[in-house]
Amino acid sequence: MIDILKSILKLLLIGLIPAFLLFVSKSDYVLDYLIDNDFLITIDNKEVVKFWLFLLGTLIGALIIPVKLFLTEKKLKKQKTILSVVVLINLKQIAKDLGINVSDLNIRVFCVKKNIFNGRVTLTDKHFDNITHKIEGKGKLPFIIYKDNIQGVVGRAYYEKSYFVDYNIKNDKNSYSLTDEHLNRIGDVKFCCATPIFNSNKIKYIISLDSTTRVYKSKAKTTYLRENLVYLSKLFDDFIL
Repeated sequence: MIDILKSILKLLLIGLIPAFLLFVSKSDYVLDYLIDNDFLITIDNKEVVKFWLFLLGTLIGALIIPVKLFLTEKKLKKQKTILSVVVLINLKQIAKDLGINVSDLNIRVFCVKKNIFNGRVTLTDKHFDNITHKIEGKGKLPFIIYKDNIQGVVGRAYYEKSYFVDYNIKNDKNSYSLTDEHLNRIGDVKFCCATPIFNSNKIKYIISLDSTTRVYKSKAKTTYLRENLVYLSKLFDDFIL
C-alpha cells in the first residue's frame, strides 16, 4: 500500500512541475512576490522570465509522457526477455523429464470465454511473442465446450477443472470431438497436457504443452510433469497474463 501511495505521489509531483511553470508564466502573483522581496529578478526582465518559464513548462509537459512511455516500454521489454528465459528454462526441464528435445515441445495459453446466455465456452489461443507458440495455420482455432461436446485436451482440462494429460492422442484420432480443421492443423500432435489457471474460483486460462514427438508414459513422468505445470501456471498467472 505504501509503495502504491509513493508511486501516486511521484506521478502527481511530476505532473505538477509543468503545470506550476505554466501558471507562473501566466500569472504576475509569484513574480511580483519575488520582485518585492528582491529575489534575482526585476521589473525589467519580468517578461523575459515569463517567456522562458512558459517555454520550459510547455517542453516539460510535452516530453513527460513520451519519455515515461519510452522508459516503461524499455523496462517491460527487459522484463519480457527475463520471463521468456525463465519459461524456456522450465520447458527444458519438462522436456528432459519427458525424454524429448525442448524444440519438440510447444507451450500455448488459451483464454476462456463463456457465453452467459447458453453456457457455451470457447477456448481461444492467446499468443505471447517469444514465450508461447502459435497454432499453425491462418486465424484462430478455438476449442469449444458445449453440453456434451468437449473439444481437445484443453477442453477436457477445463471441463474436469483439473490437470489432464494424454500420452498417445493418435490412438484414437478423434476422441476429443475435433473438427476437420482441428485435425488438419494439429492432427500430428501425439502428446498433450493441460491445466487450468483460476481467478476467483473461475477458470480464466488454460495452459497446455504439446508435441508431435511420441512420449512414453510413466508414473514418474506424470508426477514431474504435474509439478512443473503448477510452477509454470503460477509463473504465467503472476507475471505474464
